[in-house]
Amino acid sequence: MAENIVVNGQQAYEEDYARAMSDPEFRALYEHEAQKKRTLVAASGGSYGKWVDAKRNGKTSERFTSASGAY
Repeated sequence: MAENIVVNGQQAYEEDYARAMSDPEFRALYEHEAQKKRTLVAASGGSYGKWVDAKRNGKTSERFTSASGAY
């Protein structure tokens, strides 16, 4: 039964994602936000994802370094 919930949820997500991406205005906004994220990750030396993971896991006291220094 739990598998059906997961499968149904995944299917619903994929259908919603396809519907949203078929909207040109939404797609343009999505691409703009994705570009901002790629720029941030590149500027941080790729360590932004490590910081996000630490924040999610409650380990925000850890310091990460990047090309621009520690943050």
